[in-house]
Amino acid sequence: MAKGVQQLQDEGDKARRKGVDALNVKNEKKQKSEAAKLAKTPLTDKEQAFIAMIEPKMNCGRAVDKPSAAQILRYSKLVKRKDLVAEE
Repeated sequence: MAKGVQQLQDEGDKARRKGVDALNVKNEKKQKSEAAKLAKTPLTDKEQAFIAMIEPKMNCGRAVDKPSAAQILRYSKLVKRKDLVAEE
């Protein structure tokens, strides 16, 4: 018996979601492994300067004074490593 249009669309949607979910899991594992590599790496001078520039702007009331979304994302990734000290 032939499948209806709705049934074909539902099956295609399920297959698409399964593929997207698998890709998301793969990307998440990759990001976690990259984050784990950097977890014990102290910040460079440029990264420390960036944090020093962005930190005072984080709670500004005016929208024009606030950092952009990209800067906030970068800051959130770097601030986790802020207190690490380089081993000599």
